[in-house]
Amino acid sequence: MNKFKILALATAVILMFTVSVSASADVLSLYKNKETDNVPFKFEDKLPGDEETKDYCVRVSYNGTITVHFGVDNIRTNSATHPLTDVLWCEVSIDGKNIYKGYMRDIDKISHTITGVNRTQDLDYEVTVKLPTSVNNDYQAKELEADFVWWVEVDDDDDDGGSGG
Repeated sequence: MNKFKILALATAVILMFTVSVSASADVLSLYKNKETDNVPFKFEDKLPGDEETKDYCVRVSYNGTITVHFGVDNIRTNSATHPLTDVLWCEVSIDGKNIYKGYMRDIDKISHTITGVNRTQDLDYEVTVKLPTSVNNDYQAKELEADFVWWVEVDDDDDDGGSGG
């Protein structure tokens, strides 16, 4: 029965991620052979105390148990001596429940597991990025560009019949 679950997950899981940033929302689609996608994020011309909040609706269609991951990748900044990742405070929540509070530099992978049979579920992510008032003026006029990334891991090890064929 366990092999059946893995095979069903590998072949029947179709993921569609929709990210709503504005009226002309970016659309991200994930499926068996494309299990990751991203949205660009910019934080620029901010003063200590400024923050930016973005809402993303991630629509997941799945069968069984699946883990959706969120992370920050491809970080680019205009300062090597005072990189914003060292001081930017991030808060991430899904459906109103806070799942991460910490510095952007420490975000590796934030995971959320969901279970169901032939379900489609919207995961409402809210990502807030703040430049704390405690930072000095060295961080003014600094810029940061990065990718907010969502991905899933699908276990399809047995697609080729396993060892021995």
